[in-house]
Amino acid sequence: MKGFYTVIVGWGVYFLAALGCGYLFGNFPVAWFAFPVNVASWLLWAAVWWLVWRRWRGCLPVRMLVSVKSSLLLLFLFFATCLVYGLDGRAVAATWWIVALLWALTSHLLVVLYNGVGRPRRYKWRFILIHSGLLLALLGGFLGVPDRSEWQVVLETGRPVRGVVDQRGNVIKWKHTVEWVNVQDTAWKAADAAAATRPQWRDVTTETDVYAARLLIDGRKRVVLRVNHPYRMSWQDDLYLVDMIPDGSHHGLAGCVLTGVRQPWKYVEWAGIWLLIAGCVLLFVQGVTGSGKEAARGGDVA
Repeated sequence: MKGFYTVIVGWGVYFLAALGCGYLFGNFPVAWFAFPVNVASWLLWAAVWWLVWRRWRGCLPVRMLVSVKSSLLLLFLFFATCLVYGLDGRAVAATWWIVALLWALTSHLLVVLYNGVGRPRRYKWRFILIHSGLLLALLGGFLGVPDRSEWQVVLETGRPVRGVVDQRGNVIKWKHTVEWVNVQDTAWKAADAAAATRPQWRDVTTETDVYAARLLIDGRKRVVLRVNHPYRMSWQDDLYLVDMIPDGSHHGLAGCVLTGVRQPWKYVEWAGIWLLIAGCVLLFVQGVTGSGKEAARGGDVA
């Protein structure tokens, strides 16, 4: 019971400090932590915790971070926060509470890995896969926020467009030109054939079956873009079709609305998800072993 109160008081002080920072300073300065600052700061943080764990692993902060009680508390706060902010719909990336919670979760997983990898255990690989997968997935979303960007463009004519609108409402010059094509000809047969096997989307405004938006990128690349089927512009840029614009007639279309998303950290998230899946498969195949005391001491599930 004493350990439970210690965990509650310790994390309570931590999160009250985060709320106080939000009240005093407003939003968290996310833009300051774009690449490479985010990577450097996390590597430094990981090195500090490695040093602390190696030299003072019996100290209170380390014991708190490897505690099962901390796992349960942080997971509860994480799911409760996702529920509250998800229903509220506000931008949460810049809130001190979210930053503090994700920082605590990633620190918790990091120290649990430090503590668990060096201990003898029957199924070490699934422990490593599950915890490192969770850590990478969280880091991909957490550290990737400052490097993520979106823009939107409305195409209404056959004229190539290069100017797009970013999240702040500023018109910026994109490095590509994109043109909406409202005419189907033989040059589009290959692109249309690739899209024909996918389910069609019904425009609720015009009540017409809209298979795709036909685009001409950089004046030469023909693309058939569909809802929920983004086109990969580069390793970090994806182009999405978000809406079709009717022209006022029963079946006609006047254009489309596109959104571009830059997510350079998505591969880190994917790697974490696949590692987590692999660990869960091993957990399913091998089964759960060990008593609750063993788990509390850093067993199969920390």
